[in-house]
Amino acid sequence: MEKELILGVDVGTTESKAILVDGRGKLVSHSSSELPLIHTKEGWIEQDLKVIWKETAKVIKNCAKGIDQERLLCVSITGQRETTCP
Repeated sequence: MEKELILGVDVGTTESKAILVDGRGKLVSHSSSELPLIHTKEGWIEQDLKVIWKETAKVIKNCAKGIDQERLLCVSITGQRETTCP
């Protein structure tokens, strides 16, 4: 079986998204989930890392449901660029 699928994962401030495309860039599947924001004070936003992890794992699972993992050529991941965690 030829590896032909690319999984893209994007974890942003407001949602986690996953898309699956074939070798020609045609959309095969997608999934997203909103991430809750915690406003601790004016101009500050915090998030629960456990929720981010859980929701990201969920969208990946939903997006790749029924897909043979042997078909995956690669996974591309992007995330928040100003995030820190303890």
